[in-house]
Amino acid sequence: MSGKNHHKVGGKLLQADKCFSQLKPAQIERVNEWLYLEYSGCCWDTGMPPKSDDDILDTVYSKIEEADIWIARDEVLKYYRSKKLTFQRRYKREAQAAYSST
Repeated sequence: MSGKNHHKVGGKLLQADKCFSQLKPAQIERVNEWLYLEYSGCCWDTGMPPKSDDDILDTVYSKIEEADIWIARDEVLKYYRSKKLTFQRRYKREAQAAYSST
């Protein structure tokens, strides 16, 4: 990040180039859950992990904008890629539990 990158929106001064770690814990949790839900939805529909990160990012980033969370798309992409293996393991665990209970 370079220098100060703030925008005045609705009388508030907002930092436009936040790192993901600078979000509030509740915001991080919401974005994380949105990413996982999109990931698992793609896996459920196709039976395999999504081939493109952009499909998931487009949907989740629109939710981020609707929730007025100020974070760069690149930061969300970087976070998603760091969590993709965790999402894969979680999906396999949940799918296995769902199949074994039926």
